[in-house]
Amino acid sequence: MEQTNSRTDEMIQYLRPDMEKYFCRSCQFIQTEIENSGNQVWNELKDIIVRILMNAEVMQKEDKKGCISYLIFSFLNCGVYLNKLELRIEVLDDGFYLDEQEAAGYYCPQLLQTEYLSGIECLRREASEKYIRLQEHELFEINKEYAAFYNTLICKMIESLCGTLMGTVAESEIKIAEDFKIVYGEYMGKAVVLWAR
Repeated sequence: MEQTNSRTDEMIQYLRPDMEKYFCRSCQFIQTEIENSGNQVWNELKDIIVRILMNAEVMQKEDKKGCISYLIFSFLNCGVYLNKLELRIEVLDDGFYLDEQEAAGYYCPQLLQTEYLSGIECLRREASEKYIRLQEHELFEINKEYAAFYNTLICKMIESLCGTLMGTVAESEIKIAEDFKIVYGEYMGKAVVLWAR
């Protein structure tokens, strides 16, 4: 088993410069697309967030949910298995993950998805030229390593939208806590506070 791990590590090291190259190329394309159709990207995300807020508002009126303390964006590692860059977006009261009533939705940023898949295809092709008989777990490691670049990008995108997100929360009739926070991280894992009231 150690031989497999060392081959996987070696392969990831070999591919890292290409990962960076493809990611930088993708970022240039994504920047152009955001400049051209940023409103469309924002509206897709906003629609999901508004639905989640409306769901939470109904729960609050039924006394099934307290004041909202968190708007959480979680990168789903399980999406990497499916070649998807998927986020779980949810609002939680002070019970955090012990919250009894769920108000959540899922978002797969299509703008990033296309570029991610293109990069994965190129990386797999390059790996198969150098390494004989790539195993599924090795292909998954390529996906996982490359997805980490996009996870960071998505976090920065959400961080840049915090003011707009707060405007959307303020427009809703949802009750929010005094210490309301916008958080980004891994589902049920590590997270960073992007904005705090």
